[in-house]
Formats: sequence, C-alpha cells, structure tokens
Amino acid sequence: MVEKRKGNLSLSNNDRGKESPTGGEQQVKKPKAKSPKRSERPHSDSRSKGRSERSQSRSRRRPSVGRDKRSRSRPTSESMLIGITGGIGSGQSTVAGFLETAGVYVINADKVGKQVLDRDDAARKEIRKHFGRKVFYRNGKVNRKLLAKIAFGDSKKTKTLNKIVHPRMVAAVVEEIEKARDDKNNQFIALDAALIFEIQLEQMFDVVIVVSSHLKRRLARVEERDKLTEEEIRDRIAQQIPIEDKARWADFVIHNNGTVEQLEAKTVSLMKRIQKLYDSQDWLKAG
Repeated sequence: MVEKRKGNLSLSNNDRGKESPTGGEQQVKKPKAKSPKRSERPHSDSRSKGRSERSQSRSRRRPSVGRDKRSRSRPTSESMLIGITGGIGSGQSTVAGFLETAGVYVINADKVGKQVLDRDDAARKEIRKHFGRKVFYRNGKVNRKLLAKIAFGDSKKTKTLNKIVHPRMVAAVVEEIEKARDDKNNQFIALDAALIFEIQLEQMFDVVIVVSSHLKRRLARVEERDKLTEEEIRDRIAQQIPIEDKARWADFVIHNNGTVEQLEAKTVSLMKRIQKLYDSQDWLKAG
C-alpha cells in the first residue's frame, strides 16, 4: 500500500534556492511546523500551515489511496516518492522528462488517465450517460479532445468528469507506484500530474515539486502545443488551483520563465539536492 512518510523535510539554510542570473529562480521551501491542533483538521496533513488551511476550507474527503499511518522500521533502500505538479503549460512534464533522463522512474498521470478511458468499460458507460455518444469515435474510443472541450467549459461538467475518471486514475497510479517499488533499484519514483493538489494526493509524497511559469508563457505554450484558443486554455486554468498557491505549499519550486536549457539546468541542480536529502535519510524519520 502507498504510505506517506511522517514528518517534515529537514532542509538547512544552505539548501535554499538562489536567484538565477539566467532568468527566473529556483527555490527550496522549508515546510512550516505542524499545526498543534491536528484533531481539529478534517484531513491529516504534516506539510505546512498553508496547506492545512486549504484542507480546512475543503470539506470533501481525501481519496482513499491505502495510506498506512502506523509507524514502522523502514529500510534505507526504500524509494522516495516525488510529486511533480504545476498547471497547464507550466512545463512540469518537461521537468519530469529531465528527471527520467537522470534515472528517476516517472509515472505520467495523463497517460494513466488515457488508459482508464481506453480500457475501463464502466468508465466509458458513465461518460456516455453524462456526455452523450458525440464524445465517442466510431471504434468506441473516447474523443478526449471533444470531451475536454465540453467538460472544461462548464464547472459542473468538469466535476462530473472528474468523479468518473479520478478515482479510477488514482487506483491505477497507486498500482503503478507499487510495481515500481518492487524494483529495489528505483531510488526515486515520481508522479507527473497537474492535479496533485486538486485531488488532494500530496500526502502520498515525500517531496512535492511545483513548476511555475508566468501566465503569458503558459498560454503561448499550450496554444502552440494543443492548438487551443486562449478562451479554452483559460477555461482549463480556471478549473485548477492557482499556481501561486501550489508554489506556496510545495517543498521545491522551479520557475520556468527562461529557455529549455535553463530549465534543464535547474532540474539537474534540484535533483542533486533531493539526492542529498535522500542520502541523509532525514525524510525517513517519523514525526
């Protein structure tokens, strides 16, 4: 079962990011102390006060992903779980690609979601019920582009689609993580997912990285990549938590406002810090 390690990350002042002379900056944020009144919070959350406040404002329950909060002795070879998130067009998948090149085992939530739509008959039946036959190709597969256009243009339809896809996607992601953990060579396992905070999965991870970028750059990237209109892109952004909030809740932030080469350099530098943290074993200590 996927288990969230207890305790905050211990990062010294020397681990804090410095402003980059090549544009943007890479920050390492030291998580704040736990709230002293855990029993008053609707969800257990050992990261930061800001994130606990967000939990209080959200009454919905966290998805059940098999977290076991009992303390146990952990082997030093255990994999560190890394969440990579941001927002549409922020560059998180590019960062995930750099980490994969560096030897990190990366799971792409979007690909997992596609597999759910392709293979889960019950999910397709629910989609047909709520969105009609028009979102299906003749071969029975979901027209994801049309479905997204319809769903993201209406908040109620977005919630309906999320209720259908997200629980199944989370279950599939957990299964992928467990498979990766079975390979003792995987020191680091990362999930590339835009909605880690939206569906409240941050507790699963030992480290959460947020990739942030200016809105104009995000709009330009998505318009070029997905051929969407600015209105369509803004509709999708509106369905996500503001990236500024995500950055505030993160353990690490990478600002992606420069070149791809600069982004790669920042990612490599950050991975060195995470490796140092892994080697220190501080992340394994129970809180």
